[in-house]
Amino acid sequence: MSCAKDERNENSLNNTFVQMLINIKTTEKSLDISLQLSSNINAEIDWGDGTLEKFRGTMKHTYTNIKKYTIKVKGEESSPTLYIDNIENVENIDFPLEN
Repeated sequence: MSCAKDERNENSLNNTFVQMLINIKTTEKSLDISLQLSSNINAEIDWGDGTLEKFRGTMKHTYTNIKKYTIKVKGEESSPTLYIDNIENVENIDFPLEN
């Protein structure tokens, strides 16, 4: 899998550039996913449904359609930690990816 460089993020994030892909499959019409990363990470989250957010502690997102989504996390952190609820909906996590 190849990932194109994101110049906008690469310019705004100074240290280690990390990209994580989390593939999920929703199984109900309304599904909440919470994602918690290291507290000192400077990151952006693309929830895969058109929603982009800056990381702010524990993030919570609601999906309203039954389908597969890819959550993309881009940011700076040398050794991020990850917590995600509803783990049964996670199909796989790719981390770290080369940019």
